[in-house]
This record gives sequence, structure tokens and C-alpha cells, in this order.
Amino acid sequence: MDPDAIVGGTEDDGTPVYYWYGEDRSNDYYNHPGVAVYSSTDTFNWKNEGVALRSVTSREELTGDYFDALYDTVDANGSTRDDVVDELFFHLNTDGTTGKLTAIFERPKVLYNAADDTSVMWCTRMAASKAVVTGRTTAPW
Repeated sequence: MDPDAIVGGTEDDGTPVYYWYGEDRSNDYYNHPGVAVYSSTDTFNWKNEGVALRSVTSREELTGDYFDALYDTVDANGSTRDDVVDELFFHLNTDGTTGKLTAIFERPKVLYNAADDTSVMWCTRMAASKAVVTGRTTAPW
């Protein structure tokens, strides 16, 4: 376990909760689901909280309900917000078969920012870094 990948919090009763973020390589290096998040109150037993940051392999995935609810990828008239979709596709595309691969999430790290009650995740991305800010500790981001 990478101790740098653990973020802390508390349950309503004050019990400490630890969050562990990691690369989900269940589909190998390319076409992976994204960044997984787990929680634990004892750092021994971990609960899978799902995929905190989901990847995509097509632009069309970004216009579905899941991504539209998070990033407003479709306007009120049902038209795709191409500028938003293009930007997200650049950062979330993990399809290694197209020759246009732009996102491999490596070594995710998360910090809690108490000043504005948000969490910030950043990952190494093919010798560069990217960051995501959210008000959630678990999925989805």
C-alpha cells in the first residue's frame, strides 16, 4: 500500500475514515476504467467505493447521463457542448487502439482542502500532470 495514496476523514460518529485511491488496471494498461477509491475505518479492511474518476474510450460516452450530470456536456436543448466534450475527451480518453491516446491515469494522489471543503486529485499523465477538483471524497468525480 502506498501511504501517499491515503486521505483521511471521519464518519458522523467521529470514527476516522481513510480513503485509498489507485489505478484500476483490470482491463490492462489501456482502456482501463479509471481511478478506483476504497474506504476503511481500520486500514486493514477496505470497502470498494467505485471508480472515483472514470475514463472513456469515445466522445459519445461523454454525452450520456453520467457525464452530463457531472460536467454539463449537453445543453438544455439536447445539443452536445462540443467544447466541453472535446476538453474532457482529451483528458479522459484511454483508448490505446486509435493512435490518439491522451490519458493514462498514473499514481493518483488526493488532498483535502479544508478552506473550501473540496478534494483535489492529480495524476501523472504521460510525463505531465492533471488535476480534478470536487466536493466529493468518493465516486464520482
